[in-house]
Amino acid sequence: MPPTKPPSRTGGAPPTRTSQTAITAESYPTLRTVFVGNADVTLPEREGLVLMWATRILRKLKEGYDSNPPVCCTTFSLDTITLKGDEIDLRLRSLPDRYLSQIQDDNLRSLAVLIYEAYTGKRLIGYGKLREYRRQLPDKLQKCVEKCGHATVDEVLEKLDSSSGKQPKRRSNSKHAAFGANRSSDCALKSHEPDAPLLSRPAFSSAAEVSNALAEASAARRVVEHTTLRPMSIPPTTPIGELSILLIGESGVGKSILINMFALCSRFSELREIPLANMSWPTPVHFAFDGVEVSTKGVGAKILGGSDTQVSQDYRFDYALDGSPIRVCVIDTPGMGDTRGLEKDAENMRNIIKHLSQHRALHGVCFLLKPNDSRFTVFLKYCIEELLKHFHKNILDNVVIGFTHTRGTLYRPGDTLPSLKSYFSSNGINLPLERETLYCFDSEIVRLITLCSQNAGLITNEMCSVSAESWHKTREELARMFGYISKLTPHNVKETVDFDVTLRVSEELVRKLPELLADLKNEKKEMKEARGYLEDLRKGKQLLEGRVQVSKRISEDRDLKYLRLRCVACRRTCYNSDCLVANYKAANLYGKMQIKDKLRERVRCKDKWYFIYQNLCERCWHSLSSHEVVLTEKSFYNKMVEDEDVKKKLAECKSEEQEFNTLLEESKKRIDSYTRACATINKALQVCRQFLVENSIIDPQQQLKNLQHRLEEMRNHAIYESTDSTAEAQIQSEIKYYESMIAAPGTNSATSRVSLETVQHCIETLKRTDFIGEIVSKIASLEDDTNPTTNPDVQARRDK
Repeated sequence: MPPTKPPSRTGGAPPTRTSQTAITAESYPTLRTVFVGNADVTLPEREGLVLMWATRILRKLKEGYDSNPPVCCTTFSLDTITLKGDEIDLRLRSLPDRYLSQIQDDNLRSLAVLIYEAYTGKRLIGYGKLREYRRQLPDKLQKCVEKCGHATVDEVLEKLDSSSGKQPKRRSNSKHAAFGANRSSDCALKSHEPDAPLLSRPAFSSAAEVSNALAEASAARRVVEHTTLRPMSIPPTTPIGELSILLIGESGVGKSILINMFALCSRFSELREIPLANMSWPTPVHFAFDGVEVSTKGVGAKILGGSDTQVSQDYRFDYALDGSPIRVCVIDTPGMGDTRGLEKDAENMRNIIKHLSQHRALHGVCFLLKPNDSRFTVFLKYCIEELLKHFHKNILDNVVIGFTHTRGTLYRPGDTLPSLKSYFSSNGINLPLERETLYCFDSEIVRLITLCSQNAGLITNEMCSVSAESWHKTREELARMFGYISKLTPHNVKETVDFDVTLRVSEELVRKLPELLADLKNEKKEMKEARGYLEDLRKGKQLLEGRVQVSKRISEDRDLKYLRLRCVACRRTCYNSDCLVANYKAANLYGKMQIKDKLRERVRCKDKWYFIYQNLCERCWHSLSSHEVVLTEKSFYNKMVEDEDVKKKLAECKSEEQEFNTLLEESKKRIDSYTRACATINKALQVCRQFLVENSIIDPQQQLKNLQHRLEEMRNHAIYESTDSTAEAQIQSEIKYYESMIAAPGTNSATSRVSLETVQHCIETLKRTDFIGEIVSKIASLEDDTNPTTNPDVQARRDK
């Protein structure tokens, strides 16, 4: 059969090679067939094809958006896009303008999945899996996929046009293109083509040759180090102050590998001194290079999608800084944004605070960010807000910002800095972003040393040159950071620990106390009614025998008509179904499991910003596995029962008049106790609310607007899929919570702030209050793990 016409060039798409003429749109019914069964197409050429077709698809969609009236395609994939000649055929339909924003977001997510499947040939189950697997893509496609998660259609199209503007090239025999300055900063030793065979390249035969090449590159690239940092061995018994620095940041930002850079600088002052063939590291190193897994802890040991660091850990390194001895305690922490969910993030943060309680002082906190995040995503904002939320505001005096993988941005903060400045300014975060608080690191030398210990033949001169520059630049930045932090006033860790505990207890009390207050008011009302009844009896001179009774609330279980889905963790009802309880009971075990899975699927998180949390409930943000089917509910009613204490006192009375007086006195005491408890709760609510408002990193007014916007989005989204009333009720409940926070009057004057001691005093008062003391004590037990007076282990580690 004669060769058919190749696809025409559309929208900046690269022309395909002559040997590809058999791969035409005219020969296949769907787009998937273009990428299947073509073994002669190299990976760089496949990358070009993917960019070309992705550009065509997005331009076709944009034409539909801009038409009048607008038309769109709600979802698409490699299997649903049919081909007619050189043109693609999308199933378009009319849609009002007001829904275009949501449609465009859905289209970009579909495009991201399509790019992955087209390049790898593998089927991806859901958009959420891209966070785990997107690093299998080459740099250009990976950046396009990432941009689909937060950018607009025009911005993604601009990215595709710029990426597809060059002819796909075969791989060079030199590794400079794969390792040098043109590569992405966060995956310098990572293969973009995992399935490609290793090509020949100028190779070293031994680690000694690599060491010589590093020494030569170091001499050629040596920079002037303004501050001298040298390794130094300090005996443990030597009395010397310790500089404690907390490293904190998003999962995958590079905290652990930076720890290895700290260690390298504490042991060696010259590259030629490093034993490349047998180097040990304080934290594991693992990455992929040209399809080869390089790891110091074995292939497969990495937790997929999770933070490498599972618990907080201290690392101590000794240096000579400007000739003076200095011991640095680096505190490594689990990363925020763990793909195992928000519950894991919350657990990690609690463990970080608990670990900090073992230290008396903290000299510095280094927030680590990547230098190429030009737009602050909701996810990154969440990470920063969660981190700062748990620290006392005084910690800002000791915060510095570190940027990792900065070789690709010429050891500068890159596009992240303008966005960071704008975000800090709009949220009232008083942290000056100047040279003395900004540091740029790169750990390329650590990767090269690890690679050399396993296969020196993969290393080239270009790699040695880049790694030597990384070594010198990072040593200078570490010295500069140590010098700056050593001059700061240490932060009292007890302030942060006490603040975090009090903040968590206050939040729980603000949610729980209104319920307790309502119950007490009802009981007080019932007691007043009972007292009035006694007064009537006394006036009528009726006997009290058989009437020594009090109202008691009785609970019993009753069957529901329809099934409900409830979270075991927070006890919230997350979904009200239309499935009859009788039908569920009549079903067999398999049928019951199917019904439960369907109910859980209804509340699975679908928000585009939380695509990594697909195993969480969108109502309460807890794991779907913690949700259970509810068949019954408790009902309450009041019943008059004998009060044994009052009955005993009546037995001691000598006359009917004395019995009346005793009953009236006991009822008055109980009513007075209810009144005092209500007053205590009202005062505590005012104090806790004011404390939360004053110490919230995000203004409650802004949080209220965010919730209202989310409620509006949920109602608009109902056109695409069914929703239930429970979700709306929960959001409205949160809205009421923040409205009460904003409207709550302060306990003090407008110029006076609520201190930590004031809140703690209120909590202690609540513990001693009748009727609610036991409940409040359980809530306040959050502080036991980090309080030296209740946890001897914490005090013992502090005293070391």
